Amino acid sequence: MGSGEFHERLRKASVMVGSLYDCGRCKNLHGNISGGVIISPEGLVLTNYHVLKRKEDEKVQGMAVMNYLGQCYGIEQVLAADESADVALIKLKTTDTFDPIGLASSNPKPLSDVVVMSHPHNEFFVVTTGLVSRLSKPTMEGDSTTWLEITAEFSGGSSGSGVFNTQGQLVGLVSRIHPMFREQDRTNRGAKADQDTQGRQTANGPMVYPEQILRRCVPIESIRTLLTP
Repeated sequence: MGSGEFHERLRKASVMVGSLYDCGRCKNLHGNISGGVIISPEGLVLTNYHVLKRKEDEKVQGMAVMNYLGQCYGIEQVLAADESADVALIKLKTTDTFDPIGLASSNPKPLSDVVVMSHPHNEFFVVTTGLVSRLSKPTMEGDSTTWLEITAEFSGGSSGSGVFNTQGQLVGLVSRIHPMFREQDRTNRGAKADQDTQGRQTANGPMVYPEQILRRCVPIESIRTLLTP
């Protein structure tokens, strides 16, 4: 598969999942855009649980899904959802036929190549590449869920977007970032190697800065578990 064909395959299967909300300051409705991936010709779409949860906000007037052609669809039904794994399956309200993406049979191995197509900060269909860093269970945070961590960049607006292997199969969904912080003493600029914190900078206290960001995704094993009857 050539690079052009590969890109087109991902673009046809990638959608924008948007919530329309009233800002309270003007008469216009505004969009909060995230991602999703089409996995069946009939319009079954995977996205994050937290993306759909936005509809509970009293300011949100509705949700819609838009494809690469600019065609918009309503959400007919939420077929399955798992809050702890941050994944949901929805059915689009349409009779159109789509070009879905295939699902990988198992989680990718560390150091394997991955491609993300996402919509960061309303910049649509942005491609980033990287490697699988690890499959992790961050149990120290009270979270027993397995997460796929990757080095490919993503940011706000990328939630629910697809993570793909080099064969064009879905291996995960973008979910969240986990920034790790460090304090730096203002007097001697010495970084404290034994002190990681998420505290805020104070006027006279130490300066806190992000040292590294872990990029966590829903792995294909969580997706397949959701899809299993």
